[in-house]
Amino acid sequence: MAHIEKGSFHYIKRRKMRQCIISVLMFGIAFGLYFLGLALNKNDKANVFTIFAVLFMLPSVKMLISYIVLLPFQSVSQEEYDEVMEATPIGVTVYTDVVFSSTEKIMKLKFIAIDHHSVICYGTDEKVKKYIREYLKDGLRKRGYQFQFELVDSFASFKKKVSKMSLTPEQMTEEYEEVRAYIYSLMV
Repeated sequence: MAHIEKGSFHYIKRRKMRQCIISVLMFGIAFGLYFLGLALNKNDKANVFTIFAVLFMLPSVKMLISYIVLLPFQSVSQEEYDEVMEATPIGVTVYTDVVFSSTEKIMKLKFIAIDHHSVICYGTDEKVKKYIREYLKDGLRKRGYQFQFELVDSFASFKKKVSKMSLTPEQMTEEYEEVRAYIYSLMV
């Protein structure tokens, strides 16, 4: 299966499908190894195939957990994506289907736009809105970045703000690249 880029259109949808398929295959291989060991060793569980089956369960469970983390979230619609991309000036970085995981919460944003001096996020989940704002804004501030940060919950407002952003080749500073990489690194 092809690599799925974090922050790309339909990332959540494709990632969930990929994780589900890989989990099922890996569990199937683990159980296959276990039953092969039983068949080859006259139903004696104490064999090398049992060990391989147990070891194969570890990455299987990791894939399943990744699937479960993304399960409650949905990708943005084609219409929303097209509208945002149409409103976005050339050069401005836009991530979509963004899921963050902290020690306390799993959070989703529909879009994040980054230019040379600001980070604008769009999300509608009221339960985690304050936490996301603190999580991202504090993370940027702690690293010494002087970027403006804003989280909006109105699609129209987000599009309007994004349309006013700009990023020319001269504005692609090292700090801009670091902020982009930092936000990318936080994504699940």
